[in-house]
Amino acid sequence: MYTRATNDGDGTWTTSGAKAWVSLSGEAGIYFTVVKTSDARGHKDMAMIAVPDDAPGISFGPMYETPSYNFPPIGQCFQGALMAIDIARVSIASDFFGLMQAALDTALFYSKNRKMFGGRNLDLDGIQWMLGEIATDLEVSRLLYRKAAEALGTPEGPLVAAHAKRFVPDAAVKAANTCTQGLGGRGLLQPYGLDRLSRLAQMLRIVDGTTEISRVVIGRALQKRAANLPDLPVPKGMVRPTKIPVPLHLNELRHAV
Repeated sequence: MYTRATNDGDGTWTTSGAKAWVSLSGEAGIYFTVVKTSDARGHKDMAMIAVPDDAPGISFGPMYETPSYNFPPIGQCFQGALMAIDIARVSIASDFFGLMQAALDTALFYSKNRKMFGGRNLDLDGIQWMLGEIATDLEVSRLLYRKAAEALGTPEGPLVAAHAKRFVPDAAVKAANTCTQGLGGRGLLQPYGLDRLSRLAQMLRIVDGTTEISRVVIGRALQKRAANLPDLPVPKGMVRPTKIPVPLHLNELRHAV
């Protein structure tokens, strides 16, 4: 974080720097900007500055071009910022439900009408199993999202949000790819829309913290849990080596050589 805020001594602050991701860039009337107030490491000197859209010196660069649609640019102090991230991660998880359902419904519509091997694709066990896994992932994702939403603002909120942001995007990428596979060559045709869903699912794996960052949060929670677990008793004693007898015919062969 390179954006700095300097106290002018009269209740105002001078902020200098740049931000790569700004929510509602050029549209909002005020921007809450997370800054550092010194060069010290850590988060204790972090602040959140309210910057009006007409403040002297403020300017906005061009909007980013994304591969799927015009996603709103993502842009208190440390805990407030983290809380906003938790909310965003849970919100992103909910965005995937429509994506997964759309991919599944597209595959179901195609499979029930596609004739192959004397019957419908949807009557084939292989197709049912493929789409059945997606249906299960969708239900699990919904339950995990609800738990994460209920946990917001609680001590376990960040961890549950990380679980949701880790699992649901990966499940959506799997859903888009599997449903594309279920359509065969036609899954590559744009009118079905699965190519767009695949790109969108991949993009949302990155927004508001990559799935790898969620794995880091989960890993740290596991380390804390492990530190509080009692040590398991380790059996003491020596395992004596067991002499394995050599088969007679091999022993005879050795002497013959």
